[in-house]
Amino acid sequence: MALLPSYITELKLPQAFRDIPIPIADCLQTVSNEETYIADDEQTSISGFVDYNSEVCRNGKTLIVSNPQHFEFSLLQIDHKLIKRSGKRCDCAIINNQVFNFVEFKSNVHGYKQKDIDDAYNSAIEQLSVTINLFRTKLSAENVNLDQKRRVEAYICTNPHFPHALATEMNYALQFKQSNNCPLYISYKMTL
Repeated sequence: MALLPSYITELKLPQAFRDIPIPIADCLQTVSNEETYIADDEQTSISGFVDYNSEVCRNGKTLIVSNPQHFEFSLLQIDHKLIKRSGKRCDCAIINNQVFNFVEFKSNVHGYKQKDIDDAYNSAIEQLSVTINLFRTKLSAENVNLDQKRRVEAYICTNPHFPHALATEMNYALQFKQSNNCPLYISYKMTL
């Protein structure tokens, strides 16, 4: 069995997901880089670290994680890796000893009509909400209160060229906070 970071074992993630056929260790990638790029692979639909010079970075389909303190953190691959069955769930999570950030990629939205944008946001919000609730429930069954152990946040990762309507995004974020008791950020950047 692979040695897991203490911030993973402290949350009892392996026990909470013991019913999943793949070990948690096989769903983690861990780094402490000052800047890390994460993308959702278009072929496998599994999130992972990517090189800055990769085509996916050049196309703006990445989440840029800024880590000025070089804290170790892990990328937990959720969709199509930890959870393979059909259903709504977000793509991945960024975890360290301070945060548990759930991420849904919407960096390849087709069209910039308001309906396309609203559909992308609503889909991402549903996926994030379902996943956050799943993790809270599974960890609670292990007597772990996720919100007491970590700062829980949600991110919709958009393409840098995605049109942002600040008032609309603020409304989505407010509704999300009220429904999920955690903040929602719509961005292609995250700072740890």
